[in-house]
Amino acid sequence: MDSVAPATQKAYRAAMAKFTKFRLEVGYGSKWPASEDEVIHFLIHQKRNNVTAHSMRLQLAGIAFYSKAAGFGDPCQAFRVRKLLWSWRKRAPRQRDTRRPLSYKTLKQIVQALKRICPSRYEVKLFTAAFTTAFFGALRLGEVVANSKADASNRALQLWDISVQDNALALRIRKSKTDQLGKGVSLHIRGLEPGHLCPVQSLSRFLTTRGSTPGFLFIHRDGSPLTRYQFMAVFRGALQHLGLPRTEFGGHSFRIGAATTAAVGGVPVEVIKSMGRWKSSAYASYIRPGLLLEGTRSAGCSFSSTDRSAMVEKEGRSDARNRSGTAAVKWQQD
Repeated sequence: MDSVAPATQKAYRAAMAKFTKFRLEVGYGSKWPASEDEVIHFLIHQKRNNVTAHSMRLQLAGIAFYSKAAGFGDPCQAFRVRKLLWSWRKRAPRQRDTRRPLSYKTLKQIVQALKRICPSRYEVKLFTAAFTTAFFGALRLGEVVANSKADASNRALQLWDISVQDNALALRIRKSKTDQLGKGVSLHIRGLEPGHLCPVQSLSRFLTTRGSTPGFLFIHRDGSPLTRYQFMAVFRGALQHLGLPRTEFGGHSFRIGAATTAAVGGVPVEVIKSMGRWKSSAYASYIRPGLLLEGTRSAGCSFSSTDRSAMVEKEGRSDARNRSGTAAVKWQQD
C-alpha cells in the first residue's frame, strides 16, 4: 500500500469494504479470487443505488489493486466489466469540477481579513505565509500542511525544506501525489516589489516569529502542525467574512488559481505545465477564467514570461543541470 498516496489508500480501502460487504450480503462469501460475475453484479447493485460511473471506476481500481496485490488476476479488466461501465459512462452527463480559482486580488483580501478572524498576530503570520506559499508555488494542499495533528508522513513542507535569501524562496517538495517514489522537486520563487503581497516577505516574517523548532514548516505557537482542516477552516472563514461564496472554493483553489492567473496573463503552455509540475494535458482542466469571481477577471494581476519581478523555477533534482523549466510571474496592483 505504500506505493500509493494516503488519499488513494483510503479510497481503495473504502472500495474493498463496500465490495466485501456486498459479497457477504448476497452469499458470495469472502474467499478470493473474486469472479467477473461478482464484479458485474456489484456494479449493477451500485448503479441501482445511484452511484455514478465515475465513482464506480474508482471502486474498481481499489478492487483491482487488492486482487493483484494478493497474487490473483484482475477481474475488473474483463471484457464485460469494461463494456458495462463504458456504456454507463457514455450515457451519464459529464460532471464538471466547478471549484473556483483563487485570484491574486481575492488572496490579498483574504490576507487582510486574517487580522479580524485570527486570535493572535502569530496566527495571522502563520496563515498569511501558508496561503501565499500555496498560491505562488501552485502547490497541492497536502504538500503545504499536515493531514492531521498525528501526521507522521512528513509529506508536507518541513522547516529544512525551505531557505530564503536574496529576496528569493527555495523550497523542496520531497514527495507528492505524482511522485510516490519521493524523487523530489525543487521550486524557486522570487520576491515582489514593495507594496505587493509577496510570498518571500510573508514567509520571512513568519520564520522570524516561528523560531528554529524542527519539523513541519507551518506550526502553531505551541509547536503543533497546521493541519488541512485548520487551513480550510480559516480560509473559508475569511471568505465568509468578505461575503464571498465559501462553498465554491476548495483547497485546490490555490493551485487552480495559479494556473488560471498564469493563463489569463498570457504565459505559454509549457511554462504553466512546468510551474505546476504537469506532464500531460491535465493542466488544461485547471485553467478556469470563467469561474473567477466577478470583478477579479481584471484584478490587475498577470503572469508575464519576460518580466522577472517574481519567478518560479522548477528543478527535477537539486542539481541545476536538471532544471526542467522556468516561469516568470508578474503581479501588479490595479
